[in-house]
Amino acid sequence: PAADLITAIRSAEPGVIENVFVFDEYRGSGVGPGRKGLALRFTLRASDRTLSGAEIDHYRHSIVAAASTVGGALRG
Repeated sequence: PAADLITAIRSAEPGVIENVFVFDEYRGSGVGPGRKGLALRFTLRASDRTLSGAEIDHYRHSIVAAASTVGGALRG
């Protein structure tokens, strides 16, 4: 479920992930049986500085790893 995915993602980097929400859902060809594709929007923010590109890459990898713990995978 999307709620499990969002919970896992929020726990990946709790001090930086400010917002996560699903803005699209897809079921059909290209997605395995019993699965769905979700498009998520993230807001990453540090209260004391601007995040660097390297930090954002690190957080992105953490988010994908957290998603994989509940069966999620990055497509594309």
